[in-house]
Amino acid sequence: MFGKGWKLYGVFALKCPRCQEGDLFESSAYNLKKIGDMPEHCPNCCQQYELEPGFYLGAMFMSYLLNIFVVAFAVLTYILTTEQFNEVHCILLVAVIIVVGGPFMLHLSRSAWISAFVKYNPDWYTENPNEK
Repeated sequence: MFGKGWKLYGVFALKCPRCQEGDLFESSAYNLKKIGDMPEHCPNCCQQYELEPGFYLGAMFMSYLLNIFVVAFAVLTYILTTEQFNEVHCILLVAVIIVVGGPFMLHLSRSAWISAFVKYNPDWYTENPNEK
């Protein structure tokens, strides 16, 4: 549905926002020893990943929003299915989603944060031939 060139493709594929080919992270979200490790720049187009010191502090707000959506989903599920789904189920659902999905949400929030500031440019090489 969303192919290369769409902003959401780069965000969900965890790719460089400029070329959408280089990986944003050095390892999987579930490799907890290297969960936040990112290369300094894109291996494909040399886009800097940390635009300024402390750049990814803003990604905490993106992560917060993602977790709010998880809680809202659980509350909505509770409201719509009160006979089969009680408060304990709601709390367990939120806890499981946040614990299991937490590492991926960290990667997703960083990807969304940098994508908000770096524009996709399929012609990056012709415009900056000295970068590679």
